[in-house]
Amino acid sequence: MATVNLGRVSFVLKGDWDNTATYKRLDVVYGGSSSYVAKTNVPAGTALTNTTYWQLLSGSSYDIAVENGFTGTETEWVELVASLDSRVTELDGALD
Repeated sequence: MATVNLGRVSFVLKGDWDNTATYKRLDVVYGGSSSYVAKTNVPAGTALTNTTYWQLLSGSSYDIAVENGFTGTETEWVELVASLDSRVTELDGALD
Protein backbone atom coordinates (compact mmCIF):
# COMPACT_ATOMS: atom_id res chain seq x y z
CA MET A 1 0.00 0.00 0.00
CA ALA A 2 1.33 3.44 -0.94
CA THR A 3 2.14 6.01 1.72
CA VAL A 4 1.01 9.60 1.17
CA ASN A 5 2.74 12.41 3.06
CA LEU A 6 0.15 15.08 3.80
CA GLY A 7 2.65 17.39 5.49
CA ARG A 8 1.41 19.40 8.45
CA VAL A 9 -2.29 19.08 9.03
CA SER A 10 -2.73 20.72 12.44
CA PHE A 11 -1.48 23.65 14.49
CA VAL A 12 1.88 23.51 16.26
CA LEU A 13 2.03 25.75 19.34
CA LYS A 14 5.35 27.62 19.51
CA GLY A 15 4.82 29.99 22.45
CA ASP A 16 5.77 33.66 22.38
CA TRP A 17 6.76 35.13 19.02
CA ASP A 18 10.54 35.50 18.60
CA ASN A 19 11.71 37.86 15.87
CA THR A 20 14.95 35.85 15.46
CA ALA A 21 13.13 32.57 14.80
CA THR A 22 11.83 31.12 11.56
CA TYR A 23 8.40 29.50 11.55
CA LYS A 24 6.67 26.85 9.47
CA ARG A 25 3.16 26.82 8.04
CA LEU A 26 0.59 26.22 10.81
CA ASP A 27 2.91 27.29 13.65
CA VAL A 28 0.96 29.31 16.22
CA VAL A 29 2.65 32.08 18.21
CA TYR A 30 1.54 34.56 20.83
CA GLY A 31 2.21 38.26 20.40
CA GLY A 32 1.00 40.55 23.12
CA SER A 33 -2.50 39.42 23.97
CA SER A 34 -3.23 37.89 20.55
CA SER A 35 -2.33 34.67 18.77
CA TYR A 36 -1.32 34.24 15.14
CA VAL A 37 -0.98 31.28 12.77
CA ALA A 38 1.66 31.11 10.03
CA LYS A 39 0.03 30.94 6.59
CA THR A 40 3.28 29.76 4.98
CA ASN A 41 6.92 29.36 6.05
CA VAL A 42 7.97 32.59 7.76
CA PRO A 43 11.46 34.13 7.55
CA ALA A 44 13.09 35.38 10.75
CA GLY A 45 12.22 38.97 11.58
CA THR A 46 8.81 38.93 9.88
CA ALA A 47 6.43 41.06 11.94
CA LEU A 48 3.13 39.62 13.09
CA THR A 49 1.41 42.47 11.25
CA ASN A 50 2.67 41.09 7.91
CA THR A 51 -0.51 39.50 6.55
CA THR A 52 1.37 37.75 3.75
CA TYR A 53 2.75 35.39 6.40
CA TRP A 54 0.53 35.71 9.48
CA GLN A 55 -3.20 35.36 10.15
CA LEU A 56 -4.70 36.67 13.37
CA LEU A 57 -6.13 33.65 15.13
CA SER A 58 -7.45 35.23 18.31
CA GLY A 59 -7.37 38.89 19.23
CA SER A 60 -7.85 40.59 22.55
CA SER A 61 -10.79 42.84 23.27
CA TYR A 62 -8.29 45.72 23.45
CA ASP A 63 -7.05 44.98 19.90
CA ILE A 64 -10.63 44.87 18.66
CA ALA A 65 -11.40 48.17 20.43
CA VAL A 66 -8.36 49.84 18.81
CA GLU A 67 -9.44 48.56 15.37
CA ASN A 68 -12.79 50.22 16.04
CA GLY A 69 -11.43 53.60 17.09
CA PHE A 70 -10.38 53.33 20.75
CA THR A 71 -7.26 55.49 21.19
CA GLY A 72 -6.26 54.81 24.79
CA THR A 73 -3.62 52.48 26.19
CA GLU A 74 -4.28 48.85 27.09
CA THR A 75 -4.27 49.84 30.78
CA GLU A 76 -6.89 52.52 30.08
CA TRP A 77 -9.00 49.93 28.23
CA VAL A 78 -8.84 47.49 31.16
CA GLU A 79 -9.82 50.26 33.59
CA LEU A 80 -12.72 51.30 31.34
CA VAL A 81 -14.05 47.77 31.03
CA ALA A 82 -13.66 47.16 34.77
CA SER A 83 -15.69 50.30 35.49
CA LEU A 84 -18.66 49.25 33.36
CA ASP A 85 -21.83 47.98 34.94
CA SER A 86 -22.28 44.33 34.03
CA ARG A 87 -25.96 44.81 33.22
CA VAL A 88 -26.70 45.93 29.66
CA THR A 89 -29.78 48.13 29.56
CA GLU A 90 -29.46 49.65 26.09
CA LEU A 91 -27.61 48.78 22.92
CA ASP A 92 -27.84 51.57 20.36
CA GLY A 93 -31.50 51.83 21.25
CA ALA A 94 -32.14 48.24 20.16
CA LEU A 95 -33.21 46.99 23.59
CA ASP A 96 -36.38 48.15 25.28
